[in-house]
Amino acid sequence: LEGLCFEAAQYAMLLPLLRALADRYPIAGIAGHEHVAPSRKRDPGGGFDWARVRAALAWPAIRFPQDPIG
Repeated sequence: LEGLCFEAAQYAMLLPLLRALADRYPIAGIAGHEHVAPSRKRDPGGGFDWARVRAALAWPAIRFPQDPIG
């Protein structure tokens, strides 16, 4: 998964989904499987652009993994 890169279309679908979820539910933050179960999961991995998602959503940094893996 380290070499896996995500396409613009994937981010284009993810961003409205995250906004809709945050509008509907009291979400404190988001994380990847790699942050929740690092000994078992490796996704989304180093190819996921957390900075891109943070910038696009304009959410406070506290809502994202503080030390992204990968």
